[in-house]
Amino acid sequence: MTHSRRKGATYEREVGKYLDAALDHRYEALNRSGFDGADGKIDNDISVEMKNQKTMNLAGWLDQAWEQSEGKLPIVIHKRRGKTDIGQHYVTMDVATFLELVKHRAPF
Repeated sequence: MTHSRRKGATYEREVGKYLDAALDHRYEALNRSGFDGADGKIDNDISVEMKNQKTMNLAGWLDQAWEQSEGKLPIVIHKRRGKTDIGQHYVTMDVATFLELVKHRAPF
């Protein structure tokens, strides 16, 4: 496994553990780094792609997330340089996905 694949796989495991704990075990890892398919899903309606890359490629990452979403709402979680707390990393989605999430969320 190359260094970049190891880095990606480690990030996916760390974020997966974070999501699983924060969401009461509603996150499910689906894929190993470097293979086709989404990296994970939340419940059965959100597809998760994770990226730990030095250069951001938001459009390309979102395209990949859509291609691999299998009808779920796609999001991309990507590392924020200089921040080790996963809660401070970024989530990227398009406006249509954002609106679907807001429409179907439970009230506070």
